Amino acid sequence: MFRALSFLLVTLLATACTSPGSGGPGTNSAGDGSPKRVMLTDYRSDLTLVLLDEAHGKASDFYSEKRANANTKVCEGGDLEAMLDYFADHGFELYAQRGFAPLRGSVGAIEVETPEGVRFLTFDADSDRNLIKAFQQCRVAFVQLYDLTIQAQTVTNPGGRAIFKSPAASGHRND
Repeated sequence: MFRALSFLLVTLLATACTSPGSGGPGTNSAGDGSPKRVMLTDYRSDLTLVLLDEAHGKASDFYSEKRANANTKVCEGGDLEAMLDYFADHGFELYAQRGFAPLRGSVGAIEVETPEGVRFLTFDADSDRNLIKAFQQCRVAFVQLYDLTIQAQTVTNPGGRAIFKSPAASGHRND
């Protein structure tokens, strides 16, 4: 498992370093300026994480706008494109369905939006083992890139310090 994760990390970094690079704000690694978005949803925890490429705007501009949460990150360079190539090599295109991912159901979903359209991958207990494997490999790649992408998002915080307390710890004072 560690070897596979290390290989993925090296592949993502190498592809980003050898890609044509960013042509400036509003262009992605392909230089065509078309925005790309990848969203991972875990239906069990109701958590949604999103990666955008630079065609959505500069990361500093995106992060300076106040948002309700910090679940969206902007990838610089060719990182998102490299991850999409990894997805293609590991079965995403083979099992993906056209359209937007369902709002509820199954275990989770990965949704990819490119100029070619929107596709999603999801599975449930009755799904083919190869589909589950493809989903898991793509999920690991997404989480790795998400974790490696630096972010300093401004968020709205009407609750003050309560944002740092978990619901389980609500009965304890941590002052």
